[in-house]
Amino acid sequence: MTKVTLDHIRMDLDTRETSIRELVFEHLQTTPSNVDAIVATYFVYTANSSLNHIGKSIAKLQTTAADWEEPGTLLAKSTGRLIDVQTLDGTQQLGLVRVAFPPEIIESSGGYFSSDILHIVSGAVQHDLMDSTDLKLVHVSLPVKVMRAFPGPGYGIDAFAGSVTAQDHSAWRGSRPLVGTIVKPCTGITVTELVEVVNHACQSEEIVFVKEDENLHPGFPWCPLNKRVEAVQRTVDSINSSRKTTRLMYAPHISSPPPQFMTHLKTALDAGVGAVMFSETYAGGLFRLARDEIIKGGYECLIYGHNGGIGSRGRSIYREVIDFFARLDGIDFRQTAPGGSSAYLRPIGLEHVTTENVLQTNLPTGQRPVVIVRAGGLDQGSLIVNLAEVSENGFARYLFLMGSAITGFVDPAKGYDPASGATSVEQVLLAYFDKSHSFAEIQGPGHVTELFQYATERGMTELTSSLMQRYKGIPQK
Repeated sequence: MTKVTLDHIRMDLDTRETSIRELVFEHLQTTPSNVDAIVATYFVYTANSSLNHIGKSIAKLQTTAADWEEPGTLLAKSTGRLIDVQTLDGTQQLGLVRVAFPPEIIESSGGYFSSDILHIVSGAVQHDLMDSTDLKLVHVSLPVKVMRAFPGPGYGIDAFAGSVTAQDHSAWRGSRPLVGTIVKPCTGITVTELVEVVNHACQSEEIVFVKEDENLHPGFPWCPLNKRVEAVQRTVDSINSSRKTTRLMYAPHISSPPPQFMTHLKTALDAGVGAVMFSETYAGGLFRLARDEIIKGGYECLIYGHNGGIGSRGRSIYREVIDFFARLDGIDFRQTAPGGSSAYLRPIGLEHVTTENVLQTNLPTGQRPVVIVRAGGLDQGSLIVNLAEVSENGFARYLFLMGSAITGFVDPAKGYDPASGATSVEQVLLAYFDKSHSFAEIQGPGHVTELFQYATERGMTELTSSLMQRYKGIPQK
């Protein structure tokens, strides 16, 4: 057995992955126009083989596994082929490999499905064979006829912005950021407690979206899905009846195994919710299944394509590949991560840029762009940085989702105080849109201190309290 040292374990994998990604991005080629095939690009490092051998092995073994096929036969048409290899270090051991897969081998009654495609382009041959010391699926290109078979988002950016804006306040759309919250505690609560959190956190018209946490299982016995969706949606309807500029949208969490999934989806749809949230990381194909069911049933319901667990795949399948297929399958929302230097949630850097690009770039087949959700530790301090970063692209393309920063706000005298958490967000927005004040340090490390001073001078007690709760070093009262 090889002796393992702590130096092996302490290898800086993040630095290595960042370097690989930068190399891949620099050398990635587009698909040749004359290739009517699904083309997968792999980053490959091999210690005991060659790029050419690995590429040919993938093409053959991940399709027909035929050692010889007569030209023009069905067998020949069904066999993948190596397009080319591109060495990154002058050797045949480190570089990019492009392989073409015939779409016909995964066509199903004239349709195509992401789970079938990924089964072929990211299967056992690519990731399990010993020849590939390290292999990553970094890009997938689809022929137009394949892309056209995917529905894409049923609603997307424009519909979401319209749904949460009152009809007589269309000017509000795009001029204000879309802010939402997440119910906390994540689980271990009753239906009554869930309703109470939503009611207190969402009275502010700045809060246009509320979702359950992914830890709140649909079958949780103290808060079963059928009872909570009816109760929360009634509360949402009541809140909306008194709003003037915005409308609140609610997304229950329905992630579940396939045998229970359709029942949970139908329960949520019949309750009239505006959106449903679920992940398919550990149950592939659910996004397309739900989108097809929503379209077939004529429901007006958006899909929050939660990506819980995506990090477990990210070192083998690039995040933007997974998100590309999620968009094609029909999600309307996708979480990336908060921007800014203080982010602690992946993706960051180039991965963040390429992921958000694939979710919103124009596609030749016209599928709608996805609402990008900046979430995961977003709070009153980092919100202002994210607003500044995306303002040029337009606020309507993003949802800024803050969980514990709102519903986890604590008042020393009252305990959890979601209403004050929401008020603190209103105060951040006042600060951001204050034309009489310019935040010089908004992109630097001093912006939180400056925001705290701004709030203190103006008596914004909820904002000062929230910053003290979440940032060390802020002066304590």
